[in-house]
Amino acid sequence: MMKNAWKDLAVKIDIREIESDQYFDQLDPKEFTLASISWIGDYADPMTFLDLWNSQSSLNRSSYTNKDYDGLLAQSNSEQGSHDTKH
Repeated sequence: MMKNAWKDLAVKIDIREIESDQYFDQLDPKEFTLASISWIGDYADPMTFLDLWNSQSSLNRSSYTNKDYDGLLAQSNSEQGSHDTKH
């Protein structure tokens, strides 16, 4: 799948296929540039995906860090207001 999608790029890449029972162990050391992982939002709120990139989130396997992004999430989580969708 990914191998076929990347084969026509004009860059040298090293693709390592890892058995599923070892995959998450290989992600933990952060010794990758690109990895494939799936995620399903378990509730109908944008935070189910936005929190994946919060630097403090246990779901942030990429170790992405951005203080501005974290600040915007914190600000958003502290907002109060109506969730009324009627206009």
